[in-house]
Amino acid sequence: MVVKGKKLTLKEHWEKLKSELKDMTPKQKLEHLWEYYKWVLGVLLAVVVIVGTVIGSIITLNTEVILAGAIINVPVNMEGYSKLQNGYYDHAKTGGRQAVEMTSFTFVDPLSTVEKTYTWDVVDSITAMLGSDNLDYVLYDSFAATYFMSPDYFADLRELFSEEELASMGNAVIMLQIEKTGEKMPIAIDIRDTAFYNTYVAGEEPIYLSFSVRLPRKDACKDFWHYIKGGETAFLQTVIAGVAVDAPLGEGKTESLVDDFFRDQNCVAGDHRVELTQQSFLPAVDEEGQDMAPMIREYVLSALSDGSLDYVLCGADALAQLNKADLMDLMQILPKEDMKALENALIMEDGTAVAVDVSALPAFSDGAEGPVYLAFSAKTERLQACKDLWNMIYAK
Repeated sequence: MVVKGKKLTLKEHWEKLKSELKDMTPKQKLEHLWEYYKWVLGVLLAVVVIVGTVIGSIITLNTEVILAGAIINVPVNMEGYSKLQNGYYDHAKTGGRQAVEMTSFTFVDPLSTVEKTYTWDVVDSITAMLGSDNLDYVLYDSFAATYFMSPDYFADLRELFSEEELASMGNAVIMLQIEKTGEKMPIAIDIRDTAFYNTYVAGEEPIYLSFSVRLPRKDACKDFWHYIKGGETAFLQTVIAGVAVDAPLGEGKTESLVDDFFRDQNCVAGDHRVELTQQSFLPAVDEEGQDMAPMIREYVLSALSDGSLDYVLCGADALAQLNKADLMDLMQILPKEDMKALENALIMEDGTAVAVDVSALPAFSDGAEGPVYLAFSAKTERLQACKDLWNMIYAK
């Protein structure tokens, strides 16, 4: 009941509204509210929008973007798109409010399409992103490369990777000749040999990875490359990592060693990985006429020095090129009785056993075509795994 000249309290308004709506159907209630209270609903809606906007702005301001990327004409399925955004977020997050941003574009020839206005808008959007600090990388196809593969947009890969790292990528590195100087610049990586491409990208056409010329987040860019290179394995725990350098092991020995150690450690597929790559210090000239051996050697030496490689299997020539100071004293790995039994197979450096010839052991004797030396990194953080590897090799 409304008393003329008297303002109703909020409680009285509420009681009046409940009385009016009591016997109405849902549709009638909606119509009644809109007819008599739309100004109130409008105010409430405005308040909600304002509060939501303010909260959203606060959240955005307090959110750290850890990586921002774009894909152009990449035939990737939804799971792959999720791996680029949500997957990398799970891989790289360190706490707090963080986000990984992704934008997808479909780009066609602006001169041939009837949607010229739309297509040029896409070009404008891409170039604007490439010229800002809001983009870290781009994945794109060969057609998009004809428009965007330029030093105006993309960084020289030497700003992210060492010469040794680029050498290890081989022919996947795309060189661009600069018109003004005639020099060649590493500007993109063909990702067809990556696990991400082979798992999530349809077809067999090349897809390129380049990084924004402004490189707003260098470390994240480099980490992203390793992430897509490994695909699913980016989430796996490395049990042990080794390299075989010109080791005369015999066919299939590296694969069997990995498989045996995987089983010996009770590793679980999808959770763990055992790494053993094959490299060579022998001269090898690439398409550009450059000898790759020095770069590969520097890569191996650096990885043994910092402990990212746990061990090396190598031939005599490769062993002579290793920095013995970066190799662990085998007394920390091999039991005393093993050291004594293999005394004549040990390689000594200043009174320290830094390598052992394992070619006569059952694990290798049936295929080895010469001495095979095993050595461990002095900086390994997987000492127990190194001991387990030795015990498996010696026991076979």
